[in-house]
Amino acid sequence: MPTTIAQRYFEELENWSESIKFYSVEMNHLESKLYEVIRRNSVVGIADKVNTYQVSLNNLSEKFDSLLEYIDAQESEINIDGKLLDDLDIGFEVDKQQSELRRKMKVLEKKFIDAKYACNNFLMGSTKNKE
Repeated sequence: MPTTIAQRYFEELENWSESIKFYSVEMNHLESKLYEVIRRNSVVGIADKVNTYQVSLNNLSEKFDSLLEYIDAQESEINIDGKLLDDLDIGFEVDKQQSELRRKMKVLEKKFIDAKYACNNFLMGSTKNKE
């Protein structure tokens, strides 16, 4: 099949897009929980702590949105008029861009996992302190 590489790239791009959508839902959920902590909690300084996590989630969200734009552009490079490029037509720049997107996605996924872990730890701690 002459579109093996393009098909693999396209599937990878689609998977990343779906992952980013999932992470976006997760970040919105965490932000809702953080808002709830501020709404219910009267501990001095809690808003500053919550703000730290909200800023972190907002920054990640912006980076994911930016990455989605690059993913869409890459999809357009390999899927022209609904047809994937033949492997022979995939140039160095497309390969290079795919590798760079893969690297960025891995970095952002790790940052998301770290931010989610830190946020959940904070949320658990704020819940325990309230009880």
